[in-house]
Amino acid sequence: RSPLFRACSVTNSQLAQGLTPVKIMSGTRDENVFMGRLAEQAERYEDMVEYMKRVATMGAELNLEERNLFSVSYKNAVGARRQAWRAVNVLETREASKGPAVLELIRTYRAKIEKELNAR
Repeated sequence: RSPLFRACSVTNSQLAQGLTPVKIMSGTRDENVFMGRLAEQAERYEDMVEYMKRVATMGAELNLEERNLFSVSYKNAVGARRQAWRAVNVLETREASKGPAVLELIRTYRAKIEKELNAR
C-alpha cells in the first residue's frame, strides 16, 4: 500500500469492495491527516501546513506520525522561503552596481519574503 493509505488504515479488501479512502475515514482528523500526506506527496507544503494545523488544534495529543507530518510541513514551507531569501540576498549584492532603481526593486522583494518568514 502507498504511504497515503496508511493514514486512514485502508485495507486491500476494502479497496476491492470499491470503498475509497474518503468513504472509509472515520472523521475529520483522519481526513486531515490523509490530506496532509497527499499534500506532502504533491510537494504542496503550504497546503500541508494548513491540514496539519487543523489536526493539531483538534484538542487531542498528536501521535508520532502526526508530529512528524506537522514538522515536515513547517520545515519545508519555511525552508523554501529561506532559500528564496538567500537567493535574493545574493542577487542584491551582485546587482548593486546596476543603479538605485534595480536595487530598490530587489530590496522591496526581499522585504516581502522577510514579511512572509516573520509571519510563520
